[in-house]
Amino acid sequence: MKTNSTKGLFLVVVVLFASSCFKDGVLNLTNGLAFNVNAKLLPAPITVTFVNADPGVGNIPEDIYLDFFGEGALKLFTPTGGSNLVVVEGMVHIGVKDEVKPSANSPLRFGMEVEAPGFYPATYFVSLYNKDIPQYVTVYLVQKGNTPSGVSDKKEIHQVPSTGFTSSQNLETPLINGKKEKAKLSIQPGTKLLTINDALVTGNVQVSLVHYDNRSSVSLRSISGITESIPATGLAGEDLGNISFYSAGLYMLQLYAGSVNADRFSKPVQINLTLNPQTYNPETGQYVKAGDVIGLWRFDERENRWKGMGQAEVKEEFGKLTLSFEQTYAGVCMAAQAANLCEEGATLRIKSGIPEGACARSFYTTLVDINTGKPLSTKWSDNYLPMDNNSRISLTNIPENAIAKLQVWEGVKGCEGQLLAESQPFSACDADEFQLDLSELNTNGWLPLSMSLTGYCTVNGVEVEIPPTSSITYRPAGCGVYGLLGELEEGEGCIATLKKGAVYDFKTRLGTEVFEFMQIPIEDGEIHYTLANGETAIIRVETDPGGAKLSIEGLPLPEDICELGGE
Repeated sequence: MKTNSTKGLFLVVVVLFASSCFKDGVLNLTNGLAFNVNAKLLPAPITVTFVNADPGVGNIPEDIYLDFFGEGALKLFTPTGGSNLVVVEGMVHIGVKDEVKPSANSPLRFGMEVEAPGFYPATYFVSLYNKDIPQYVTVYLVQKGNTPSGVSDKKEIHQVPSTGFTSSQNLETPLINGKKEKAKLSIQPGTKLLTINDALVTGNVQVSLVHYDNRSSVSLRSISGITESIPATGLAGEDLGNISFYSAGLYMLQLYAGSVNADRFSKPVQINLTLNPQTYNPETGQYVKAGDVIGLWRFDERENRWKGMGQAEVKEEFGKLTLSFEQTYAGVCMAAQAANLCEEGATLRIKSGIPEGACARSFYTTLVDINTGKPLSTKWSDNYLPMDNNSRISLTNIPENAIAKLQVWEGVKGCEGQLLAESQPFSACDADEFQLDLSELNTNGWLPLSMSLTGYCTVNGVEVEIPPTSSITYRPAGCGVYGLLGELEEGEGCIATLKKGAVYDFKTRLGTEVFEFMQIPIEDGEIHYTLANGETAIIRVETDPGGAKLSIEGLPLPEDICELGGE
């Protein structure tokens, strides 16, 4: 399944409470017309956002091209039931039909190949275990020539005749953006470049080497879609199932002559990697040291799985740990130790001061590996979870023998703010229930916010008011990556995440349109916005000592939403 992206409509919008004649997803008009929208929307449990991996850069990758693959790819739809999943302003909602019922034993799994002009390609695997629990996925794309912390690239152009490289060549990734580790490529004279079909690649060849370290959380997030819970094949060709990796260094080697891609070399090339001394080796339970043996892997883009290609021994040279080895292939490669997964891990029962039924709040959480201090599962750290007292979190696809702790943050990813609570360590893979004492989480100081969203469709010349079901994302104004604020059922919801007097950005997608609400202060006032179509949307905020209201009116709903109406 392939799709492309378009630019969406930028708006700032607010909230209007639903008309009393709207019930069970059907709006009955005085002229007898029945307009049914929400009842026809598919459940959309997956929201994918695509961002620049550099948190200091605000631009969203444009013209994103997606190719969905895997068994679950044919079960993906737009929330309005269409098959063309399009990225708009860096966001796509994925719907599934009612008969699809994923579980821990039978998840809905699919992969995405992601390309955008000016960015390195990325692959991301997604697993959905429960469609009643929204999953918010962030895909981090690395910009060519403007790499973030922990990532560096080197690019050269060489004239390569049919006899191969005319002289030895050495490419080395620079130590920039706080990097302390690097990758080096050495090519012998006479080395020819070959396509996957053994055709020669000649002419002006662009050689690109990109290195992702395991020291930077930004780098780890950029590769998490291809290193966690992913199919793999061992050295002897055996199927390893879905596994995760403790990366010692991932690197991407690309060679192009125009649109022709070289897949391999006629002679072995030399790869040298310097290693972070705090690289965890799950086989020894300690940090990597000289004499350890690290696996070598290549990602097979045809089969969409990692394949074991060999092993290399860690050496110490001039006070640094290094790996040196030869390979004959290009593409996405990695030095890493594989870790088996437990499909069903621990169940976490939350003990907090947040009563059941309180105004909703989804907290940004991180699941930290005690051994490494890094996220045990970066995908789990993409989760925004409720922390109501007695709520339960079921962990899945966690590395075996992992010891973890759960951290709960005030803000969003990249702008986390204060650490609100941290659990005691627990065995993440044990099929037991652990009670996590997070009693410091309570509703003191909360601002219950009644939020609603209303748009309209024009039907037979009549403007029909619709309160759409949707998810809303937010961030402190201009800070971090958008995170889940809450779900609006038929346009309404109670949310307790925001603070009076603070300023936020909001973003939501409705059908084929994305609406972004920038610099919205949570204080009394009314703001008139002129929309791209010349209409005016009105933002109203009302506060009182016991809570607040945020409302929108005048929002034109896109055609694919409006087409659901009528009988």
